[in-house]
Amino acid sequence: MLRRLFAPALLVAMSACEAVAPAESRLQVRTDRSEYTRDPVTGLAAISVIVTNPSGAPAYLSGCPDVPSFVVERHVDGAWREAFQVNLVCLAIYAPSAVTLLRGQSRASSATWDFVGTFRVRVPYGTEPRTPFEHASTSAPFVVR
Repeated sequence: MLRRLFAPALLVAMSACEAVAPAESRLQVRTDRSEYTRDPVTGLAAISVIVTNPSGAPAYLSGCPDVPSFVVERHVDGAWREAFQVNLVCLAIYAPSAVTLLRGQSRASSATWDFVGTFRVRVPYGTEPRTPFEHASTSAPFVVR
């Protein structure tokens, strides 16, 4: 029962991330390149995401089954729109994971997809262990061809 309630509540919380994000983000989010080309055989692009905490305060990340979770946003008609989520919602066989990033620590994740366009990655994080989705940091835009 809790898992069925957790996923919708999590999505509502994530939709508010940008509205409550601090003026200066605690995390830096970047991809390993600014432009990707899909593999000619599989049609997929593999994107690496690196999250670093340069601040003096800890940042709390969550994900399922891996940390960090992130939202991939696509630039469409002049606006950023959610394309899909990675490690955000748990299947019944997994339990959420949590990680504390201290000053200077990084955490990497990746995703593959066949969409083309301009994208960015939004990573939720918390300033307290019990609120890992209260803020979000966003990467610079990147292109998938």
